[in-house]
Amino acid sequence: MKILKKIGKIILAIIILIIIIPQIIATIEINREKRNIIRGYNDKYIIEEDGFQCSFSYEEYYYDSSFDEKYKNKENYELVNDKVDLLKEHVRESFNTWNKGEYFDVDEVITENDYFYLRDKTTEYSFEDSSSIHKNYYVRLYIYDIDNHTLYYIENVT
Repeated sequence: MKILKKIGKIILAIIILIIIIPQIIATIEINREKRNIIRGYNDKYIIEEDGFQCSFSYEEYYYDSSFDEKYKNKENYELVNDKVDLLKEHVRESFNTWNKGEYFDVDEVITENDYFYLRDKTTEYSFEDSSSIHKNYYVRLYIYDIDNHTLYYIENVT
């Protein structure tokens, strides 16, 4: 009888670990990803919404001009340059998915002189009995606006 109780406790511990470990890994991944936001901002503005198996975050971080050089030299960030249209399309798609276009003026904010980091794991799929194509979005976009010394962070998961 004692052996069965010990086995039951071991099985329960394994089940708990199977449930908890993926959550810990997800939390570590989110925190690692958030390292792309440099500390030292003066203020921030955040909008977050969750739906069934999807989420949307829009964040603004306000800096003084001394952070311009830090973002220019930040690992993973690159000059927008000729990628303006690509980035604008990502932003429009993210905001249109959630009907949040009023929060961000794409054409005014994103310019060639800005810096960005894009993490896009968007995938397309279709069901065997359907001719339509569905998309899963996993987009994290960081745009540092040199003119306004503002970091815009957009995350769209659907």
